Amino acid sequence: MKCPNCKRKNDWDAVYCKVCGSKLPDESVSWFRRHKKLSITLAILVLFYFFVYRSISTFFADVDRVQYEEDTMIQGDGEDIVALINIDGIIVESDPSGGFDSLSSDYTSSRKIKRTLNMVTADENVKAVVLRVNSPGGSAAASDQIFEDIKLFKNSYNIPVVAYFTDTAASGGYYVSMSADKIIANPANITGGVGVIVSYLNFADFIDRYGIRDITYKSGELKDLTNPFSVPSDIEAEIINEIIEDVYDRFVDVIVEGRKLDKNTVIRLSDGRIYSAKQAVDNQLIDSVGQLGDAFDEAQKLAGIEGASLVEFGRKGFLDLLFEVTTVRFDIPLLNSASSLPFSPGINVMYLYR
Repeated sequence: MKCPNCKRKNDWDAVYCKVCGSKLPDESVSWFRRHKKLSITLAILVLFYFFVYRSISTFFADVDRVQYEEDTMIQGDGEDIVALINIDGIIVESDPSGGFDSLSSDYTSSRKIKRTLNMVTADENVKAVVLRVNSPGGSAAASDQIFEDIKLFKNSYNIPVVAYFTDTAASGGYYVSMSADKIIANPANITGGVGVIVSYLNFADFIDRYGIRDITYKSGELKDLTNPFSVPSDIEAEIINEIIEDVYDRFVDVIVEGRKLDKNTVIRLSDGRIYSAKQAVDNQLIDSVGQLGDAFDEAQKLAGIEGASLVEFGRKGFLDLLFEVTTVRFDIPLLNSASSLPFSPGINVMYLYR
């Protein structure tokens, strides 16, 4: 502030003038005046956000729309559309919440599939759907949600669904495909892996060796089920196995309904093993071996149309692809929501082939 006597500037919190020694007036000084440089910086950032960042975001959004309109055409040029929906990587419930995790393509969330199905239903030209599956499975609950959403979509809109298996369509990847009317697999595909798995790391021997104690206060004997710092008791193992059997029975029932097979046959085939595409055909787990084009043709046949277009729905936008390329270029590890499951608290019931 300025000294009223000599008009010299002083620090905002000074009591006496550093030049003439006069007592300065006792008046409050605003935060913006005390932090002038910071205030200017914040103002510049705000202006940058509203005039530069928003403009760039709008530009990339327009690029995304153009990409969706032009670059998602996979095959054909007809007015009728066969929608291609990808189920890739680990199946999880929701998208990673942020950071580089959210840019990973190694997962498919049930919420993403729900959004994609909503996009499909909004297009009245869609007459059939091809699910391109390349997944070892993941969350049992998320797999079941995707299965139910696709089945509801198919029945509500009377739109046939064909599943096409690429590299791997095992466990939860196979489970979600039970919603399809037909299943076609690439000749090199691996499928099956029907079963349920619950796993976690246990450090009981480690902490005993080094004299570490786990102190847990609990309201009931089984409140800390799957505690990684104690040896599981027989009753704990029994509880986990009962849960696994219940979820496994659900898996078997879904296959019986989807593949129209005898339950005993399904149980015989569902011991967790994997099958080649040819073996899967021989055991009636899938319908035939072929390529994406064959799945496209089968979808048109079931829909009673010809000369349709195969159009991909739910693909990543320009910014997502740009950041993915950047993270791979600098070797930034991308973790999906299920990659650290052994370290996760509680029980994670998985339809997952490992």
